[in-house]
Amino acid sequence: MIRKGDLIFTKPKLKSAASRLRRHMIVSFPQNEPYGHVGIYVGGGQVVEAQAAHGVRKIPLSRVVENNSIKVYRVIGGDANKAAEVAKSLVGKDYSIVSAIKSYFFPRRGIESKEDRERIAREIPKRFNKFFCSTVIVAAYPELAKSINSHPFDIMPVEIMDSPKTKEIKNAIPKRYRKLDKRRKK
Repeated sequence: MIRKGDLIFTKPKLKSAASRLRRHMIVSFPQNEPYGHVGIYVGGGQVVEAQAAHGVRKIPLSRVVENNSIKVYRVIGGDANKAAEVAKSLVGKDYSIVSAIKSYFFPRRGIESKEDRERIAREIPKRFNKFFCSTVIVAAYPELAKSINSHPFDIMPVEIMDSPKTKEIKNAIPKRYRKLDKRRKK
């Protein structure tokens, strides 16, 4: 069962190749990764994510589930409640398309110390006003930066999935979330 603080990785379930490509170009980098976008479940059926068209926002879990293939991961040993609160505090911040593109094409390397990576990650919510999907997650769980050998601003969703600090949670999304939006419209 999904819990507050769980990470939701998505890839679009779109039928045509053109639709898939257009969606990938707008939402996720890099394009060749199967799960190129990530959000964080903050409880109450809500997910915090960063998207180019909307910035950092809170959306219903059912909306995330209905148009995407998803995988849910849990951060091992992380403070899920604190992570959810940090993520919620970022709602309304702008999206940084420049950072998203730079992190894929021009990743920074050379931060050798795990402690330095974690320290930089802890500063993200206080010092920065623009985010992309992975930086929201690293801001919420700065300890993840220690386990990933990339600059905290350049961490990609697949690196979070592959981190020894995360584990996949099978069958985490209850079926009721797939129907939630239809009930609200009535």
